[in-house]
Amino acid sequence: MVKQAVISIRPWSVLWLLPLVFISFSACKTQKQGTGDLKKKSATALLKKLKSNQIDFEWFTTKANVRYQDKYTNQSFSSTIKVRKDSLIWLNVKKLGIEGGRALITPDSIFIINRLQREYYARDFGYLKRKYNIDVDFNTLQQLIVGNSIYHDLGKPKSAIAPPSYRLTTADDDMRNTYLLEPTTFLLQQMLLEDMTHGRTIKMDFGSYKNQGSKSIACARNIEMTSEETGAVKVSMSYSKIELNVPKTTPFSVSPRYRAL
Repeated sequence: MVKQAVISIRPWSVLWLLPLVFISFSACKTQKQGTGDLKKKSATALLKKLKSNQIDFEWFTTKANVRYQDKYTNQSFSSTIKVRKDSLIWLNVKKLGIEGGRALITPDSIFIINRLQREYYARDFGYLKRKYNIDVDFNTLQQLIVGNSIYHDLGKPKSAIAPPSYRLTTADDDMRNTYLLEPTTFLLQQMLLEDMTHGRTIKMDFGSYKNQGSKSIACARNIEMTSEETGAVKVSMSYSKIELNVPKTTPFSVSPRYRAL
């Protein structure tokens, strides 16, 4: 078994980690949304609404259908994703009902079992940063899996009307983040993160919201990422069978016959 640690790191572009995990393994009910009157609202009011829709959780579990595309790869597969807040992210990858791999992400490390190649991969986040020139933050990754907005407190926010949505923007010297909010529920429709220093962008579209207790969770995620290092990457995810705060097992053991990379 892998020993788990709890450490916090800061950076912004952690979402690049999910495609790296998926590629290493080589039906929601829609909530109706209105259009609203689009009356002018202050940035403070929109930011408060955005934060009020954040999902708090101890456990988050979902089934996901995933499609990954880049310049060289176009793959579809299914995955079970389990998140224990501030502790671990566990997921597997299946194709045609056969598990091809399994991953365990802790606040300081990532572990991958590739069953197809009988290989085992263990790295700290520092290695990923050195090899792929990305920063990795466990807390940010878990928030993105759940569907929460991130980095909305960079600087003084600005608001605008961008029919049929409200637009909220925050920025500092290095980053500019833009959030589109549905005008009646104020649910997050799109989040655009721009790293102006390194010329990277991540755009996430959220849809097919489903009520989960007093909150709503987006079951559809379309992600587009661009950077000099990776080119254009697209990831589409469709969630089903979402559970909140139901403890789960996260089995992860490595056969001694597997080759360590």
